[in-house]
Amino acid sequence: MSSGDSKIAGLILAAGKSERMGSPKALMELEGKPAALRHAELLLSAGIAPVHIVLGFDHCEIRKRLSGWDSFVINELWERGQFSSLLAGLAKIPPGFWSVVMPVDTGAVRRETIELLINSLDKNFEAAVPLYRGRKGHPVILSPDLRDFLIGNHDENSRLDYILRSRKVLTVDVEDKGVLSNINKPEDLAGGCGRGKDSAPAGRRRIPSPTGRGK
Repeated sequence: MSSGDSKIAGLILAAGKSERMGSPKALMELEGKPAALRHAELLLSAGIAPVHIVLGFDHCEIRKRLSGWDSFVINELWERGQFSSLLAGLAKIPPGFWSVVMPVDTGAVRRETIELLINSLDKNFEAAVPLYRGRKGHPVILSPDLRDFLIGNHDENSRLDYILRSRKVLTVDVEDKGVLSNINKPEDLAGGCGRGKDSAPAGRRRIPSPTGRGK
């Protein structure tokens, strides 16, 4: 499946307070741009549209500093965790669309990786995730049916990684360790633009975790 064969929208989850980073992760510099903008433009370049940036904490100020971008979703319940941001974003995606979900603290994933994930989509599966050397990463792609299921059957305290354990998930092998990276502190950016670390302990990444990761 390609982006031209199906309707595919994107969500950048960037509503959290980013206490460990010390400043909003949406605005941290990644490849010379604010991370939220960098990720949103990446998805657009892969043929994904619309793309929404989900904000919460200090959203008025962050919107001002993401000048040139006008597609935002405001999660008023951001303090309840990342799943609340996912639900807020999914509610803005029309029925029938696949949903590419990328936490803002994901590293510098390559466009070719996004395109590979899209081209691998299979209507017999409810989600797709990248797999780098046996470890699952981000972004996660959700089917239209799973989008509808999540909106209709779960509250803000749910966890997507738990839900996916009982769903039909397609794993796609990629050669992009950026899918594993998790940028929580300023030093996580040093020297690699969030490209991930081969030495990170197995199981460190989840899909997507409930709190503290971009929310």
